[in-house]
Amino acid sequence: MQLANALCAASSIATLILLLSCSLSAGSRIHNLAIENTMSEEQMNIPKDQLIARLPYNSLLKYSSYKDVTILHFRVPSDTRTAYFKFKAFDKPKSVFYQKCKFRDISIYLKACGIPVISPENIQFPANFLNTEQRYPTYRLHIKSNEEQRNITVQGPYVGTWFAIAFINWTNPIHDRIEQQGLSASCDTLLSAEMTVTRFHPIIIYNSQIHNSTLTRTSRYQENTNIDGKSSESEFNMTSNDGNEVIYKFYVPDDIDVATAHILFKQACAECSDIGFYVKANAYPYTESRRDIPSYVHKTIVKLDQTNKTIITFFVQPSSWNYVVLKFVNQVGKSSTTMTNHQKESYQNILNKRLILNENISERLRNLSYSLSIHFQKSSDGTHSSVTAGHKEASASTRHPTRFRDIDFYTLVRQSYREFFTFDYDLEQDEDGSVPKLLNIIVSRPVGFAFDVGDVNDIGGTLTFALSIKQSDTSPVKVKSILGSIRQDMIRKEQTIIVCMHLNSPGIPTWPNKCRYDQWLMPASSIIKNTNSENSTGIVHVPFPESGRWYVTISLFCHSSGSPKLRNIGSIKKLLSQYIHMLRDMQSPCPCAESKSRIENCIADPFCLSIVNDTDTLKIMECMMDKRCTSNYDQEMVLSFHMQYKLATQQHFEMDNCNTSVFFSISSSSCVAGGCGRFGRCYHYMSGGFVFSTCICANGYRGWDCSEDSQVPPSALIWLQLLLLTLSNLLFIPSIYIAVRRSYYTEAIIYFFSMVFSILYHACDSGGDEHSFCLVKNGTLQFCDFYCGILAIWVTLIAMAHVRPQLVSLLHMVGAILLAFGTQLNKQSLWIFLVPTISGICIISVSWGIACLKTRMLFPELLYLTICIPIGAVLVIVGLVCYALLQTKQNYYIIHSIWHIVMAISIICLLPPHKYFIIKC
Repeated sequence: MQLANALCAASSIATLILLLSCSLSAGSRIHNLAIENTMSEEQMNIPKDQLIARLPYNSLLKYSSYKDVTILHFRVPSDTRTAYFKFKAFDKPKSVFYQKCKFRDISIYLKACGIPVISPENIQFPANFLNTEQRYPTYRLHIKSNEEQRNITVQGPYVGTWFAIAFINWTNPIHDRIEQQGLSASCDTLLSAEMTVTRFHPIIIYNSQIHNSTLTRTSRYQENTNIDGKSSESEFNMTSNDGNEVIYKFYVPDDIDVATAHILFKQACAECSDIGFYVKANAYPYTESRRDIPSYVHKTIVKLDQTNKTIITFFVQPSSWNYVVLKFVNQVGKSSTTMTNHQKESYQNILNKRLILNENISERLRNLSYSLSIHFQKSSDGTHSSVTAGHKEASASTRHPTRFRDIDFYTLVRQSYREFFTFDYDLEQDEDGSVPKLLNIIVSRPVGFAFDVGDVNDIGGTLTFALSIKQSDTSPVKVKSILGSIRQDMIRKEQTIIVCMHLNSPGIPTWPNKCRYDQWLMPASSIIKNTNSENSTGIVHVPFPESGRWYVTISLFCHSSGSPKLRNIGSIKKLLSQYIHMLRDMQSPCPCAESKSRIENCIADPFCLSIVNDTDTLKIMECMMDKRCTSNYDQEMVLSFHMQYKLATQQHFEMDNCNTSVFFSISSSSCVAGGCGRFGRCYHYMSGGFVFSTCICANGYRGWDCSEDSQVPPSALIWLQLLLLTLSNLLFIPSIYIAVRRSYYTEAIIYFFSMVFSILYHACDSGGDEHSFCLVKNGTLQFCDFYCGILAIWVTLIAMAHVRPQLVSLLHMVGAILLAFGTQLNKQSLWIFLVPTISGICIISVSWGIACLKTRMLFPELLYLTICIPIGAVLVIVGLVCYALLQTKQNYYIIHSIWHIVMAISIICLLPPHKYFIIKC
C-alpha cells in the first residue's frame, strides 16, 4: 500500500513537472512571438518613402550664363539610405492669344554641400581648377516641360544640405532667332520639386563597446548564381535588401583619426560567402555606385574560411558620425555565375531540392553570430591634439604643429572681410605679434592645413590655394647616392612639391604625381617645381566650394638635376600581362577603350610587348588604374602598379639635407580671384535665398573665367559689323532732305534724331570693348533709338493722312507722350509697333474717306496711289519681315542694316508732296 502511494506521488510530481515545463515553453514561445510582433510593428512604422520637403514653384530662365540658373535647396536628414529628388515642369502662357506652349528642354544638376559647377556649353574648365573627381559628385537630369515627373535617385546620400540648379537648356546663341515679342507664344516655365527619403535605424555603438549580433545568410549556391542573367549590381541590391546586413553608426571626437574594428565570429564557416565591412562618414556606405564617381567608402572583405577573428584598421572623419555596414557579399567575376535560358529550367529543379534541404538546416547554421567593437586611436605622435581650423588652440602652434595621420598640421586663423565670400587664412602670430610669411618644409615630412568653409556665406565664391617656392641661390650640398658612395659638390637643382587638396580627408602626397586618400589613389591637385619661375608657383581654384572642413597637404621631394629616367619598366610590362583581362571590359570614357583589342593582342604577344616604348606602357598602365575604365576594379592591382611605377621613376639620389621655404595663401573671393580677366565682369546674383558670384563675358569670350575664345570674331568682322550698322543709317539723309524740301520740318527733325541715336546706339553696342564708343549709358541710347524710330513711323503716317494743321499738332503731342510710355514699358513688344501703325492707318482711312465724300473725287492723286504707296508699302513689308522673322545673332548686322536702308527709302516714297493733295476741278 505504501509502495502504491509512493508511485502515485511520484507520478503526480512527474505530471506537475511536465505541465510546468510545457507552460514555460509555451510562455517562452509567446514571449518570442510578442518580441517578433513588436519588431514587425516597429519596422512597419518606418515609412518606406517619407516626404521631407516640397518646394514652391520656381520660374526657369533660358541659360545664357550662370546668372540664369535657379537654385533649389534641400536638407537630407540623418540615417537616410536613399533620397529621391522629384522634379516636374510645365509651361504657363503669358498671353490670352497664345494658349499653347511648345515643350521646352530643361536641365537639372544636383550636388551635396555646394552649388553645382557646370558648363552647359561643354567648355573645358581652366587647368588650375580642382579636378571634379576629387569633389562631391554632380547628378544630372534632363526633362521636358510636359508635366511628367522625373526623379534623381541617390543611394547613400550625404547628410546635410543639397543644392540643385535648374534652367532651360542652352542653345548656341549664334543660331538663335531674334524673335519679336508677341509674334509667338510667350510662356513661363515653372518647376516643382520635392524630396522623399527612405531611412534606416542604425545601431549606435560607442568606443570599445562590444556588440553581439547575427548575420542571416543563404547558401553559397543561392547567393552566387544569377538565374535571370541580371547584372551583378542588381544582385547586390537584392542581397542588401534581404535583411542580411547590420548597420552601425558611431561618433568620432575631434582628436581621433584612426579606428580599429575587432570582429569575432562565433564559428568558422567554410561554405559562407565573404563578409563585407564598409565604412563611410556622414552617409550610408553604399558600395554599388557609378564607376566614374568615387564613393569614398572604405571596403574590407573578410573570408570566413581563413579565420574567425579579424582586426580592421581604417581612417575616420573627426567630429562627425561614421556609418558601418556588415553584410554578405559576392566577388564579382570570381564566384558569380550567370545561367543561360536553356539551363534555367533544370537549374530551378535542382535549386528547389536544395531549398527543401535547407529547411532542415539548423538555426545555428543559418545564422552567423559575431561580436563587433570599435576602438579609437589618438594622433600618431601622442600629443592628442585635435586639428583645428580657424581658431587658436595652443600657443606657439606654428613652431609645434599637430601630428595627424603622419602629417604636421599648422593651426590657421581666419580673417573675414565685408565683401561677399571674401576671407583668408593665415598662420598664427608669433610671440612678437607678426604673422609668418614663410613656411619651411623638409623632405619626407609632409605638412598640412585644415580650415572650415561655411554652409551659406562661403560657398558662392571661389576658394583658392596658392603656393610658391622661395627663389634663392642654391649652395652646394653633399648628396648620398643610393649605392652608398659620397659625391661632393653636387648642386641640388630639382625640388618637387606635390599638393593634395580635398574635403573632409587629408591626402598623402605620393611620388611622382598622385595623392592617396585611404584606399583611393587620385591625381595631385598641383605640382610645383623649382626648375624655372613658371613652374615654381602652383594655384588651385575651387569654384563654389563645398561646406565642411578642407585639408591641404604638401610634401617635398628632392632629386638631382635632370629628369629621372625610367627604370624597371619590365616589371610594369609583366603586370600588364598578368592583368590583361582588365582590357576586355574597358569602355568609355576610358581613353584606351577604342583600341583595347589591339592593345590586348600586343600584350599577349611577347615580342610586341617588348618593343612597346615606355610612354605607351605607362599610358596603358594608367588606363588599368583608372576606376572609370572597368567594373572589375582591383585595388590590389592598383597598389602593385603604383609600387612598380614609383620604382621605375624613383629619384637618383636620396638627399640627407633637403629643405625649402615656401609662400602660401588660402583665400576666398568672388568669381575667379576676384575678377574675370580682361573680357568679363564679376557680378553677384541671388536665387533661392543664396548669393553667388559669376562672370559675365563680353566680345564673344566664354567660359567660367571668360578665357575661352573659340567664338571670338576676328577684328575685321567686328569692324564690318560696326560700320554696316552705323553707316547704313546715313541713308536717312536723303529722307531728311526730302522732308525739308516738302516743308515737313517737324518730321525732318525726328528723322534726324532717329538717325543720330541709331548711329550712337550701334556704335556703343556693336564694337565690343575694344572698338565701341558709348557717349552715354547703353540703356539710354537704346531707349532713344527705339523711341525715335517708332515716333518717325507715327509722324510719317500723320503726314500721309493730310489732316488739318490744328489736329496735326495735337496728334503729334499725344503720340509722343503715349509712345514714350509704351517704349519705357516694353520697347521690344509687338504692340509698341502695332498700336501706332494701326492707329495711323485708321486716321489715314478716315481723312481720305471724308475728302472723297466731300469732293466726290479720287483723293489723293492717282500717281501717289498707284506708284508711291505700293513701292513704299513693299519696302515697309520687306523691312518688317527682316526685322521680325529673319534676324539671328549671327546675321544681325546684315539684316538689321537692311532694315535701316529700306525704312529710310520707304520714307522718301511714302512722305507725300503737298501737290498730291490739291483737288483739281
